Parts: sequence; structure tokens; C-alpha cells
Amino acid sequence: MNKIIGATMATVIVAGALILTYLDYTGTEYVCDKCGQQYKPQPVQWTTGMHLPTRRHMKCPHCGNWGWHKRVRVPDERDFI
Repeated sequence: MNKIIGATMATVIVAGALILTYLDYTGTEYVCDKCGQQYKPQPVQWTTGMHLPTRRHMKCPHCGNWGWHKRVRVPDERDFI
């Protein structure tokens, strides 16, 4: 019985982490500190980039600058309900 409870809790924790990661990726974009362009990084670039709570170290697709690009929240249609 304890194994079933443990497996269920692990599944819920992993599923919750995946949902939060998806919501974080879809709800944010980044602004290049050099050219000022706002962009959405590729999932692989977003996943592997070093990050802080408000910045992520990535390459800008517009100017090619590698730097700590600022994270900005993207308005969602749910924000207007």
C-alpha cells in the first residue's frame, strides 16, 4: 500500500512540475539587452540556458548577442477575462 501512495505522490509532483514549466515557457518572452528586440527562444535554447529568476543567458536571434536577456511576461487572453 505504501508503494502505491509513494508512486502516486511522485506522479503528481512530476506532473505538477511539467505543468509549471509549460506555463512558464508559454507565458514569457525575453528582451535583448543590446538591440532591445523582444523574442521567444526555441525550447531547447530556453531549457539549456543558464538562468536567474528574471534573466536567462541566451543568444538573441536578431543581433546574435550572447547575454543575460531580461524576462518579460506576455499578456494572455486569460488576463482579460
